[in-house]
Parts: sequence; structure tokens; C-alpha cells
Amino acid sequence: MRVDQLAESLQKLGRIQVPVGTIKRWAYTEGTIRDKPPQPVQKGRGKASEWPEEALEEAAAVWAVRHHSHAKRLSPEVIKHINAVADHLYMSPLAYYALPSVAGPLLKFRQIPYEDVIVRFAADEFPVLDLVPGKNRAQKIDLLNSLIATWIVAREKVRFSKKWEHVKAHIGQKDSMVLMRTRRQSQEINAVWPIEKPARAYLAHTFIRFEPQDVSLTGPEDRAHSLTTFDRVYQFDRSYIVPSDRNEVILLENDVDTRKLFIIADASEDARFLDKIRREQLDELPEYEAIT
Repeated sequence: MRVDQLAESLQKLGRIQVPVGTIKRWAYTEGTIRDKPPQPVQKGRGKASEWPEEALEEAAAVWAVRHHSHAKRLSPEVIKHINAVADHLYMSPLAYYALPSVAGPLLKFRQIPYEDVIVRFAADEFPVLDLVPGKNRAQKIDLLNSLIATWIVAREKVRFSKKWEHVKAHIGQKDSMVLMRTRRQSQEINAVWPIEKPARAYLAHTFIRFEPQDVSLTGPEDRAHSLTTFDRVYQFDRSYIVPSDRNEVILLENDVDTRKLFIIADASEDARFLDKIRREQLDELPEYEAIT
């Protein structure tokens, strides 16, 4: 698509008014849109550059994070790092998990539902955390994780809209209303999911194998040691969105919500089942010895 068509497509996704010049600035000056054609060497008549479909997703995501209610004047460096974290989540469902603040009875005498487990996609060591708006590090991290979710949800809304436009084009439907059903709710929405409308995005992965990685360590008296660790290798399966009251991202591993893998109550059936799966996966590992 041409850049003017990209701007028109953005406008169809909601109340998004982005001039062509702004899209080019995001792409060529700031670098916040990575999927773009080479920048013309000189101005003048000639064949218009073709922008890839992924540029529409990134442009919508840039607009979404820049219009976040708590993130005005967001630095291009922060946006580029948000994009990088989002890409990683499409490759692997690994994130940071923590318990919520516990008040009242001791934890051993109570159960915490897995929905209350806190999932973060970036932690204290985030490279450009100082550039994120906020009065303290806790506020910065909370906002950063909200921005990462906003970025992913915006991309998924564009993909959703493109899928249904494709369906309409092939089956000739005049009515663009689509009935979406989830486990708990049904809601009729337009084939174009407005960017400003919140949603919950699911990213589903399948665990493939453990892959050995050699790590070099320096021990006492500067002696070098080689240690074998194991990384989990995943395959990205699919992604989809459902209505929600806020933008959020849920990671699935083998169709299991990864918050359930954060075992809190060992007495629960889910906990025993998942613990059994983990033991079976560990039993499949080959034997490796550390080499000194």
C-alpha cells in the first residue's frame, strides 16, 4: 500500500487522524515504525513506495501508546523498546510473575485465584526506564507494562480487522456485524475493531523442547568454568482478542493460562496436574554434566 493508503486505513480503525508527514516522521526520523520501504533519495515524480502490511500494525500501535492517558510526549526510544519487548512475547510466553499484596490471614491459610497473579513484561532493569513518565520506579514500571499491553492489543485489533475484511471480500457479506463468542460472554461488534476500544489479547504458544546452552563462568582464582543450562523453546501458534474493560495481554502455554503455572496452592487439582507436566518434561531431558 502507498503511504496515503496507510493513512486512510488508520482512519478506518477509529478516531485516528495521522497525516502522511507524521507517518513518515515516525518511520524515518524517529524509527518507531520499523517495517517501511527505503527512504527516497530525492523528491520528485516516480513510482510511489509500497509500504508493507506490518507498517499499518506498527503505526496503529505507535498512535495507541502515544495516546495513552498517562503517557503524553512519549520518547521514541521508549517506543522502540516497547516494540522489541512485544516482539519477544510473540516468540516466547516468558514474563515476570508476582503475587499481589496479601493482607489478612497468612498465605498458607488461604488460596489466591490465579487471575490475581501479577504479570509484568518488563522489570527494573528495563534499558530506558528513566525516560518513562512517572514519579517513582514503581509507577514507571506499571505504566511501562500498560504500554506494552496497549501496543500488543493495538496490533491485534488491526489483524482482527484485516481478517474480517478478507472474509467479507471472499463471501460477499454486506453486513459487517460479526458475532463473537467467548466462554463467558457474547458481544456483537463491527468488523473494524476501534483502536481506542479496550480489549484482552491472548498470545498462544506451544512448548517444543528444552535446548542446552553453554554458559561460561569465572570462578575462584579466575578459573573458567563451562556450565550447561536449558532454555525453553516455544512455537507461536495463534493470537486473538476478546472484549475487555481494559487493555491486557494473557500468555498461553499449551493452551494453559501461564498464570496457572505460577503454582500457589499445591492442593489444587490444577497445581497437581501442572506439576506432573513439569516433572514429565524434566524427565525427558538428556543428562549433561558441568565441564571444569
